[in-house]
Amino acid sequence: MSLSITHIFRFETLTQESHSFHSSFWFMPLLFLLAGMSSFYALQRRTGAHFVKERFLRLLIPLVVGTLIIVPSQEISPTRRRKLPRIS
Repeated sequence: MSLSITHIFRFETLTQESHSFHSSFWFMPLLFLLAGMSSFYALQRRTGAHFVKERFLRLLIPLVVGTLIIVPSQEISPTRRRKLPRIS
């Protein structure tokens, strides 16, 4: 019994340590630094117009398609399966 309790406490400690990195003060600034550096190096190889066009195709097109296809299907799916009344 004591072996399983220590195992649980060790697991909780490991998950708290890994979670503390993600909620750290430096996590978001480091992501912005990485994004800025990536954009800087990408703009050295491409023109500004080509960079914007590439980002548009990579980000906005999937967003629009996902919004038009995935979101409505998530709304329809639970009501058909369970026959629940729709809440407005």
